[in-house]
Amino acid sequence: MGGGGPVVDGLLFAGAGVAFGWAGVRLRGLRRGPVRAGQGELCALLMAFGLAFVLMSGRARAVEGRVFPHLGWLLADVCALAVALCTVAYLLRVTRSPREARTAIRARIVAYTLAIAGMSDLFLGSPVSGRGGALGELYRERPMLGGYADIFLVMLGVAMVDLLRTGLRHAGRTSRAALRLGLWSVSAGAVLGLVHLAERFVFVQAQLFGFEPPLPVGTVGDLGCRSPIEPLGCLFSVTLPAVAVLLIAVGMTLPAWGPARTAPVRGWKDRRPHRTPASEARGEAR
Repeated sequence: MGGGGPVVDGLLFAGAGVAFGWAGVRLRGLRRGPVRAGQGELCALLMAFGLAFVLMSGRARAVEGRVFPHLGWLLADVCALAVALCTVAYLLRVTRSPREARTAIRARIVAYTLAIAGMSDLFLGSPVSGRGGALGELYRERPMLGGYADIFLVMLGVAMVDLLRTGLRHAGRTSRAALRLGLWSVSAGAVLGLVHLAERFVFVQAQLFGFEPPLPVGTVGDLGCRSPIEPLGCLFSVTLPAVAVLLIAVGMTLPAWGPARTAPVRGWKDRRPHRTPASEARGEAR
């Protein structure tokens, strides 16, 4: 499966350090004063990112491979689902009332837990030895791995739909320009993410049932990408997911940029701890 070398590992560990450090700062905030909506979910999201960075490193993958063949594939996908769940949970927490958010988040935790259990059963029940690279060429030979990929893609698709629906529903209800722009950015990222996942899903079915996929799927090196959009497979396999993640990340952090830039001290003192798009909409309706 190959590691990324010392330079890449260094970058991954640095990213993990930043994520864990930021999560630690947020956790300290949870123990003080009034807690703003979504802070617990944001901490979980940062820790999931940090863990994902660690598990992607060459050193971690070498250890994972000794435990079970290519265990890193499963762990990476589980981390991706954890990040998706935390992202959805954060957005639900800041756009719904506390009671509605708790109910919605609890249902999603159950669904994601069942999905991860199913993925783990399929993956561990179809071990792949002596092979690096991706799973793609093995789906027809080992249909259980195709089922594993289908569950993973469907759950990520559900997360993208959650983000899209939440963003579109609340973007028009809030009076804060930064929050509105952030929700639109999340929605745009979710649309691009859905396009990418649909293309990946078609590829998996093509491998399972033996027909030619409409577009090649792979990494930058596999596809021989000359630009972000050429050949066309690079647009769907490389560029779209990268832009989708960027738009969602920017959209989730954008609402905090305005107060921090215009009035850093007053913003911290005057910020209302449980201000959400839903509460703003109710206030304007009055």
